[in-house]
Amino acid sequence: MQFNSVHILFLIVILAGCSSMRVATFGDPSMSFAGFQTYAWSNGQATGGDETSNGEVVDRRIREVVDRKMATKGYRLVASDHSDLLIHYHAAMDENLDVAAEYERYRLGTDPYGRETSRAQVFKKGTLVLDVEQPTSRRLIWRGWATDAINDVPRTEEMQSKIDTAVDKILDRFPDCPRTELAREREE
Repeated sequence: MQFNSVHILFLIVILAGCSSMRVATFGDPSMSFAGFQTYAWSNGQATGGDETSNGEVVDRRIREVVDRKMATKGYRLVASDHSDLLIHYHAAMDENLDVAAEYERYRLGTDPYGRETSRAQVFKKGTLVLDVEQPTSRRLIWRGWATDAINDVPRTEEMQSKIDTAVDKILDRFPDCPRTELAREREE
């Protein structure tokens, strides 16, 4: 099979579409984070393929990275019965199918002809969801999630890197602790 510029462009678009991490968040607009300074962990949950259902390595990594990021935002980890916020996560890995159609035109004599072909690519997609709740009501007040394509058999280093990047990108959008914001204003 001979590749032309259309085939190469198609392949680049497919690979680019599967490899970029997507992050989204939403929060309860009626909620003020002004009084929050501490957090605790609720139970995390890893589901899906063998890579995440083993749980312990993924669980430990997610918690370490979230703890580090929350500390940089000014929040302190405390026992759940003394916390302002509860954090819960969901991690899953699923197989996905990406299908694209391509129309190839050619001319035979004076009449134009063409044919449509489809290409399918199976890939694994990892999803990490971080939920933040009020401990007393267990009401969800903030959620962030990231999705990204993952190699068929991810190496430990790749998985850790994906987790690190996902947590950082998600929590970059989480409000800083009010006392951290005050300290930054004083420094300026």
